Amino acid sequence: MKREARVYEFTGFIGAGEGEPYKYLPFEVPEGCVKIQVEYGYEPSDECVLDIGVFQPGEIGFLKAAESFRGWSGSNKKSFYLSPRNATPGYLPGPIKAGTWKIILGLYRIPEKGCRYRVKIKLLLAKAEAKDGYRKSNIERVGEGEAKRAASAWLKGDLHVHSVHSDGDASVGEIARRARQLGLDFVAITDHNTVSQLRDFSHTAGVLLIPGEEVTTYYGHMNVLGVKEWVDFRITSERQARMLIEHVKGRGYLPVINHPKPLGPEWRLGNVELAGYVEVWQGVWEFNNYVSLKLVDDLLLRGSWVGMVGGSDAHKVRREEEAGIFRLGHPTTWVNVEERSVRGVLEGIRKGRVIVTENPSGPFLTLKAPKPGSLKVYVKAQGAEGLVLRLVSQGELVEKDVIDSRRFFKVYRLRLPRDGGYIRAELVDPEGLVDELHHPDVIVKALTSPLRITDSCK
Repeated sequence: MKREARVYEFTGFIGAGEGEPYKYLPFEVPEGCVKIQVEYGYEPSDECVLDIGVFQPGEIGFLKAAESFRGWSGSNKKSFYLSPRNATPGYLPGPIKAGTWKIILGLYRIPEKGCRYRVKIKLLLAKAEAKDGYRKSNIERVGEGEAKRAASAWLKGDLHVHSVHSDGDASVGEIARRARQLGLDFVAITDHNTVSQLRDFSHTAGVLLIPGEEVTTYYGHMNVLGVKEWVDFRITSERQARMLIEHVKGRGYLPVINHPKPLGPEWRLGNVELAGYVEVWQGVWEFNNYVSLKLVDDLLLRGSWVGMVGGSDAHKVRREEEAGIFRLGHPTTWVNVEERSVRGVLEGIRKGRVIVTENPSGPFLTLKAPKPGSLKVYVKAQGAEGLVLRLVSQGELVEKDVIDSRRFFKVYRLRLPRDGGYIRAELVDPEGLVDELHHPDVIVKALTSPLRITDSCK
């Protein structure tokens, strides 16, 4: 088939503080286009960072662009392509529609002296359009799978992992195989601002894959779990964050505010209570995670109910020796489920049936909440010998105990608030331990999700 080419070139200057953090470059695609190739650059490259993505013809307004989104690669790739059957990871293959397409530039870092950019777009044209090898329903079916009933089984996994579809080094299949080797039951693939990874979810290696997207804004990050379509990331205000959270919850997805702490990066868009879930443990515990845990305790103390999960934020799975503090399965999130499915895992999280441990081997910890008419609290721990158990209620340390056996069980009688509140449990390293919550020197080994103290407890 004879092909011709059409080329567009954009160059420009972006000054510091130009306002909106996104810039759009429109270009026309004629009938018969079978491939779009894009390459870009910017300078000074050591001071400036521009992200990139693309929309096809259609609505691109906030929360209205799911049908128009065709991909995003941040600043991780300096070139990409799209065709009916294939695309660079991070981008969606499919029909190359005629009309006005738009490059989106994300102004992530602009120095005081400004930034110059260049974008080159090459369109390959043919007399006949290639057949469409992609259907959106391939993504929409992701995560349904076969639901297997389970009698309150604990599944363990990692809720925050990146693949080659954003800035990770491993394919979805490679991540699934490594997760299986580690003994994980599920993994959430949460690539930055894209859902192209969902097309690879047939490569499961016996591991349940949770479809996700890390909504990566310039004001903080939020995982959205259970997605079946692209979720808009172009949030610039607390009002837009609220709109997005309400939007994804309305579609049955689970929003999780990621690593709200120094170097996390921090979350500056409010609405944590509305999201309802926080990633309190990212990577190794020592990486400022006490700040995220304090945020949750403070919200609980004020009466806002917030659930807790963990996630490795792993990017290096193929080259694990380079992973540093972000290794797959470190930490591990355990979820008590009634069926082995995406729906089962998300429902377990929603019900607060969650434990976070430092790795797939534990230590394991469970807490049974008090029942009406009783002040008894039941704690079980496995593989925790020598660690210190701490019970926390209403922002205070209410009990401390040394785990003296590999299989530990104890009933505690506590003075808990009569008017409601919460209680949670944690296992901590005895070395350097101080009787203070959220102390940077205290190393947590396991956490339970907070449990409600019923108003009728007496």
